Amino acid sequence: LASFGSRAHLERKSVAQRSAVRTFLMRAFHFFVKTLCSSAIKDTQCGFKLFTRSAAIPLFANLRLRRWAFDTELVVLSERLG
Repeated sequence: LASFGSRAHLERKSVAQRSAVRTFLMRAFHFFVKTLCSSAIKDTQCGFKLFTRSAAIPLFANLRLRRWAFDTELVVLSERLG
C-alpha cells in the first residue's frame, strides 16, 4: 500500500505570490507530469508519503532518481507495480 498526500483541495485558497517565470515553470511541470506520468495524482510534490514495508521495498529498489522529482517517479512506479 502506498499513500500520497495532497494539497490540491487548498488550491483555490492559495495566496502564494510567484513570479511569472515561476508560475510558468510550475504549470509546465504539472502538464508534463499529467501527460507523461500520471493523471491520477494532482500534487506529486506534497511531502506526505506513506508506504507499507511490502510496498516500499520494491518501490525504492526500482527508484532511479535520487534528488529532484524522485517523488514523481514513486507515483509512476507505484501505479506500474500495483
